[in-house]
Amino acid sequence: MSIQTQTTLSPILESLARSLDIPPSKYEEAVNRYQAVGEWLDAVGSALKPFNPRVYPQGSFRLGTVIRPVSGGKVGDYDIDLVCLLHLTKGLMTPERLKQMVGDRLKEHKTYERMLDEEGRRCWTLEYAESDGVGFHLDVLPACPEDDAGRMRLVIAGVPDQYATNAIAITELGENSGYTWVPGGSNPMGFAEWFDSVNLASRVRVADVQKRMLAESHRNIYASVDAVPDALIRTPLQRAIQILKRHRDTRFSGHEWEKEKPISMVITTLAALAYDGQTDVATTLEAILGKIDDFSTSGIISKQSGKWVIPNPVNPGENFANRWNDPGSNRADAFFEWVGWVQQDLFEAAEKAFESDTRQILTEALGVSDAPRATGTQLLLKTGESVPGLAAMRHKQLPPWLTRLQHNVEVTGHVRRSMNSERNMYRLTSKPVRKGQALKFHAKTDVPPPYTVMWQVVNTRPEAARGGAVQLRGGFDEGDGRYGNTRMEQTAYRGTHTIEAFVVKDGVCVAKSEPQPVRIA
Repeated sequence: MSIQTQTTLSPILESLARSLDIPPSKYEEAVNRYQAVGEWLDAVGSALKPFNPRVYPQGSFRLGTVIRPVSGGKVGDYDIDLVCLLHLTKGLMTPERLKQMVGDRLKEHKTYERMLDEEGRRCWTLEYAESDGVGFHLDVLPACPEDDAGRMRLVIAGVPDQYATNAIAITELGENSGYTWVPGGSNPMGFAEWFDSVNLASRVRVADVQKRMLAESHRNIYASVDAVPDALIRTPLQRAIQILKRHRDTRFSGHEWEKEKPISMVITTLAALAYDGQTDVATTLEAILGKIDDFSTSGIISKQSGKWVIPNPVNPGENFANRWNDPGSNRADAFFEWVGWVQQDLFEAAEKAFESDTRQILTEALGVSDAPRATGTQLLLKTGESVPGLAAMRHKQLPPWLTRLQHNVEVTGHVRRSMNSERNMYRLTSKPVRKGQALKFHAKTDVPPPYTVMWQVVNTRPEAARGGAVQLRGGFDEGDGRYGNTRMEQTAYRGTHTIEAFVVKDGVCVAKSEPQPVRIA
């Protein structure tokens, strides 16, 4: 069953996303907080006054995708990202002076001085502790308008002038306490306007209904429908991004890759690029995840000369996937592993016959259950389903070819309902799959054809062993297709098994994939 045919899934997702959202009372509180900061920076007598400082929100608060973050199994404070734009000429100001001018003015306010955290690499952070236990971190980013040359570079790179004109120059404090201008600058307002353009039709469709509902349920805050801010409207795209961000936080909480989990700008950018006007949260998620999973065809992620690339739509010189390319980084693996986790959780939720079971899977995946909330680590362990680990592999055969590894081959796997199914349900990950399903593997290689891909499946004890020696596979099989790049398998035996692809050319193995574990519950 496709998730778009599961009639209870989207309302549950919508409900859970609302529980993640910033409440109207907290939204108004955050606006009051950052407006007060802006008034202080622009007050009479401020050294910033001659530069007409403008404070405006950026990031998730501006985009309508804000949630409370989760780290180490704990829900944190809201992060409100702000830009403090000083109207001055970049060439007449040093990056150090720009940064310190804003910090010095904040320190002149006795309350803000107490709330200031240590100087950040790019921002000044004000920490608000609230009496109800829900606080804010206000990150104030000092900036000035980008110079003409910087804006022209964006236009030449294909950025529409309406977005390029909002580019800003920002500073960075290096490890040796030196201040520099960040190469390429930034463009949070241009990004927000681009995001708004993607989101516009959906916003128009849902705005009236949502404003009436908010006005009715928060009469103590809003005197009329017109008083409800546009910023509180949530489209299926915004709800989908909130769900994806929370799923990421929950699934990586306590995981060995927690510090390498996907950043919000990657999730937000890819979701907006993949969105095509879907009208409910479930189909929006399905479309987004499908295009991400099939990135080589959809083109929303690329790999150029061995480097991952996700360009900023309004600043193409900025690569949101840049850190995926760091030596020893697991960020790319963590990202695609997580995409599979989301897909699997959604399909398993959609397949449940009862709404209560669907809700249970989703609330656990997002960490928003009404029951006492488990820690992120417990949630991750819960997905393990006590599958036996790798056992003895004495039956694994050695490759019969001469080996000269000169090329690369990567294997991806997808889960299908059965061997006769044509449609992938979700990407294979470390999370177990059920017995009786099918797996489709694909080998992508840079070996020039012709070649032959040989596949080695190794299943391990205990259940496969009970089937006799015939069932303990460890040999080599040809794949399907012209060069054998695909291979279908069935999930017949519980346990942890492996699959590898060997690319053979002229009788020599010239590429070999890493053994991919397959966990069957």
